[in-house]
Amino acid sequence: MKCQAQREDLAKLHLKRQGFDCFLPKTKTWRRLKGKSTQHYTAFFPGYIFVHIDLKEDRWRSINGTIGVKQIISFGVKPTPNHSGVIESLLGSADSDGMVQL
Repeated sequence: MKCQAQREDLAKLHLKRQGFDCFLPKTKTWRRLKGKSTQHYTAFFPGYIFVHIDLKEDRWRSINGTIGVKQIISFGVKPTPNHSGVIESLLGSADSDGMVQL
């Protein structure tokens, strides 16, 4: 799903409160501010978060009204599933905090 700019963590928090299983892959980045380098954790896919949805059981329409969420990616009325293996390979290369190891 598409999130609002730099609000992926907020969207994940509110989706988890609603009972959805979310995955937000992250990576380490360095930023230089006032001559100092600091390490930050940013979204691996900025603006996107992955959510496991059972279209028959879950109340997935409430996702579009969740704080931090812009919209569910869909073609037509129902959400679009991702290609098989993409999320599984990301989960396999991520640690428990969602940090993706390349």
